Amino acid sequence: MIERVSGRSYGEFMRGEIFQPLGMKNTVVFENPKVQRHRPAIGYRRGSTGYEVDINEQLLTVGDGAIWSSAEDMTRWDAALRKGTLVKPETMTQALRPSVTRDGNTNDYGFGWSLILNDGKPQAMRHSGEWVGFHSYIERRLLSDRTVIVLANNSSLIAPEIGDEIIRSLPARSGP
Repeated sequence: MIERVSGRSYGEFMRGEIFQPLGMKNTVVFENPKVQRHRPAIGYRRGSTGYEVDINEQLLTVGDGAIWSSAEDMTRWDAALRKGTLVKPETMTQALRPSVTRDGNTNDYGFGWSLILNDGKPQAMRHSGEWVGFHSYIERRLLSDRTVIVLANNSSLIAPEIGDEIIRSLPARSGP
C-alpha cells in the first residue's frame, strides 16, 4: 500500500519519512539480501554444540522482520511517538483504543499495539517480534511514561519475558 500511494519502495519511504527525519542512523529496511548492511547484527540460536548462526536470508520479507534497528534509534522513534512528532496525538489516541470486532466484542489490540487495559483504559502499549535468530520487544507504560526496549540477537532469549522482568524491577515513579 505504501509503495502504491507514495510511488517509492517501502525502504525509500521509511528512510525519507521516518528514519532520516528522526535521526535514526542505524535503522534500515533490509530489502535485498545481496546488499551489504553496515555492521549488521547476526542472529544466533543455541545448538547441540553451542551457539550457531541462525539467519536464513532466503526467508527475507519486507516490513515484518526486515527492519534492522538499534536501541538508540528505537529510543528516538519512541520519543517521536510520545511527543506527537511522528504521528498526530489524535492518531495515537486511536491507536490506544481497543478494537471492536464485527460481532461487537472488544479486544486489547489497537493499530498494531497490544494494550494492557484497566477498566477499559490503556495503561501500557507493547509489541513484540521475532525473526530467525532475533527477538524484540517494546513496552511503554503510559502513566509513568517509561519505555522498555529489548533487542536480542539470540533466538534462545525471549525478549517479552526479559521486558516483563525489567518492567517489574522498575521502582514506582513519584513524579514526571
